[in-house]
Amino acid sequence: MREWSIVRSKSFMVLAVVQLLLVSPLHSQHHWTASLTSGYTVPNSSEWRYIADISAGVDVAWSRPCVWLVHSPDTIDPPYHLRQPYELGVRGNFTFFPNAIAGQRIGLLGFISEPLLTFGGGRQLRLEMGAGLAYYTKPYSRSHDEDNVFIGSALNCLIQCGLSYNRPLSDGSALVVAGKFNHSSNGYLVRPNKGLNYLQVELGYRFPHRTLPALPTSEWQLVDSTACRILSTACRQEAYPGHSFFVSYASGVVRTRTIKVPDRLYYAYTGRMGWQYWFTPCRAVGANLDLTYNTTHTGVRNIEHDDYPLPFYVGLCANYETCFHRLSLHLALATYLLKSDQAYTSYYERVGLFYHFGDDVRRIRHFVGVSIKAHGAHADFIEWHYGIRLKTQTHQS
Repeated sequence: MREWSIVRSKSFMVLAVVQLLLVSPLHSQHHWTASLTSGYTVPNSSEWRYIADISAGVDVAWSRPCVWLVHSPDTIDPPYHLRQPYELGVRGNFTFFPNAIAGQRIGLLGFISEPLLTFGGGRQLRLEMGAGLAYYTKPYSRSHDEDNVFIGSALNCLIQCGLSYNRPLSDGSALVVAGKFNHSSNGYLVRPNKGLNYLQVELGYRFPHRTLPALPTSEWQLVDSTACRILSTACRQEAYPGHSFFVSYASGVVRTRTIKVPDRLYYAYTGRMGWQYWFTPCRAVGANLDLTYNTTHTGVRNIEHDDYPLPFYVGLCANYETCFHRLSLHLALATYLLKSDQAYTSYYERVGLFYHFGDDVRRIRHFVGVSIKAHGAHADFIEWHYGIRLKTQTHQS
């Protein structure tokens, strides 16, 4: 009962923070979408076939349209978007599993939705990405449920991505059909942590909504409804392409995957140094070096008598970053340049969400964020980042 109270209070705190960040007193339009969901739990391997399970549930989402565009009264050209209008929102859901390998799931996520393709009549194919918390009603039981080796804790991370098709109706509402992939795990804060993966389809109804507000026309303006104010015009499209360099530090806690090392929390640290090429104000590609010191690796090397000489691993990452003004989604695929033979795989992935401080025109900006480092889609640990980004002088097109 005490654990449920803690989870409930944390969920309310997350919801309050998300709403504080997203709700603007200057822009009150928003959407509500209610959906029925159905899915299938995908076994991690052939030995875990018994976890395959169908599911059914409900999902309620609140989202707010956001614009990021420029407008000039000196020309007859219409305003152009730095990116197509997107949505930020929060969703809650309940999912029922007949076999209840980990019990039933209650989820709370923040999400971003952006259009990929627009068809006639306002129909859209949209990309949706979300992350948040999942609470399972039947976590791993060490005393009497030896088969349930997937969820070592009731509270887990929940990551969701997929595509949705929106078909508007005459009254301003819309029908929504979506296909999504869901992954939940606790980032190895608690063992065991095999993770659970789901394929999910949704059929929803979006309630009638108001249109976006009219744009101001008094002067050259860069408008972003997520910032609640008018930004500097120095961040025009003409200032790109450009380059930036960044350094960051991240720390986290983790439990080792092997039973040869004592079952307790260990520390992990990651230093990053990299370069990015911004071909638009909201999209960049780049590369960076990782230096990772994970104390669980040190323990395994000592037990296995590994002669790897360095206390840290070195990785080379290729990354892609897409921005929604101050928020950015960071994706990376990496390979180890230097590592112990005890490392899980020779490659790894990273998915992160960062918040950037200061105006876009500043050459130096600070950022904070959270990311998950994984080996073969198997979470290694959760990284909590702080970094500095230096933008070099851009040329005018």
